[in-house]
Amino acid sequence: MMVRHFNFSSWPEHGVPECSTTLIHFVKLIRASRANDSTPIVAHCSAGVGRTGVFIALDHLIQHVNHHDFVDIFGLVADLRNERMCMVQNLGQYMFLHQCAVDLLNNKGNSRSLWFVNYSALQKMDSLDAMEGNKRKLVKLNA
Repeated sequence: MMVRHFNFSSWPEHGVPECSTTLIHFVKLIRASRANDSTPIVAHCSAGVGRTGVFIALDHLIQHVNHHDFVDIFGLVADLRNERMCMVQNLGQYMFLHQCAVDLLNNKGNSRSLWFVNYSALQKMDSLDAMEGNKRKLVKLNA
C-alpha cells in the first residue's frame, strides 16, 4: 500500500490562506494525483473541523463547479455539519469558501450574479432539523 502525504503548511489555525487560488490549486493537485484511485482521502487538521471542513467543502465545490454554474455553500456546510459538528468552524472560513466559489465560477466564465446565504443561520444550527426551522436570509453579491 502506498501512502501519499500532502501538507498545506501556510494555513493558520482558525484562519484562512492568504488567497483562494493557492488552496484551490492545492486541492486540484491532490485530486489530479489520484487519477483513477478510488481509495478514500483522509483530511485532518488539529481539531478536524475547521480547516478540514474547508478542505472537504472546497474539494466538493471544485467538482460541482465542473458541471454546474451555481453553488449552495450553505447547504454544503449544513450537510458537512450534519456528519461532524463545527465543520467550517468560523465566519472567516465560511466567507473564504464564498471567495473560492466566486473565483471558481469567474474562472469558468460565469458572469451572472451570485446569491449567498447569511452565516447567522449556521451559527444557530446544531442539526439539519434546527436549520430547517430558520428562514434563509439571502444576500445578493455581484461577481
